[in-house]
Amino acid sequence: MIFDKKEAVLYRIAQEGRRDIRMKEREAEIMQLNKKGYKVSKVSKGQYRINNVIDVYPLHQEYHNLGSGRRGNYKKLKDVIDKIK
Repeated sequence: MIFDKKEAVLYRIAQEGRRDIRMKEREAEIMQLNKKGYKVSKVSKGQYRINNVIDVYPLHQEYHNLGSGRRGNYKKLKDVIDKIK
């Protein structure tokens, strides 16, 4: 797909809007874990630590297990949380 300059700017703005929506939804899902007995802390923008065991990066749905060093992607946050138990 080839864009002229104006179309490229409009596409980028639309893409940023979609990214912001995804990020808010995924951050809210992560913060709900506090109500389920998990300790969730925000490490930096776009990085959360769950029970001091796993870091999750909601924008790209990635995780890093701090104990084992294992990294990967997840489709459902529940899949990552099950690794803590």
